[in-house]
Amino acid sequence: MFAIASLVVAGIVVAVTILLLTRSGGESLDESGPFSIGEADALETDLEDGGPFYIPDPFGGDGLWVALERERIVALVLDARGRDDCAIRWVGRRDRFEDCDGSPLETTEQDRYQLTIPEAGDREGQVLVDLEVVEPAPSP
Repeated sequence: MFAIASLVVAGIVVAVTILLLTRSGGESLDESGPFSIGEADALETDLEDGGPFYIPDPFGGDGLWVALERERIVALVLDARGRDDCAIRWVGRRDRFEDCDGSPLETTEQDRYQLTIPEAGDREGQVLVDLEVVEPAPSP
């Protein structure tokens, strides 16, 4: 009986510890609005130095690619335009995106998530991505 009680207490201690360590200091993630992927100046520097990078969807979806397009940060939809089963990938040795068939893609050919960078307020300078708002690829 003592062993069972000890296990229950240990489980509760572990659960509370995990809760306290993972609790955000400010706002929690809300699936119904934009979330921050980082500070704009730092992201621009990282993208200039290392190229595009993948960010997992914090809500369990496909994720997205973050890239520079005409010196602006964009959040690209993971699937090739019009092909839900064809994830794009960055091929660093070729310095380009490719679709699942290996065909090259320009960022301007990809749909993107709405991205904003507030100029004031609590989230000033943060790059906010809204996974609920997909914008079409820009016209060539």
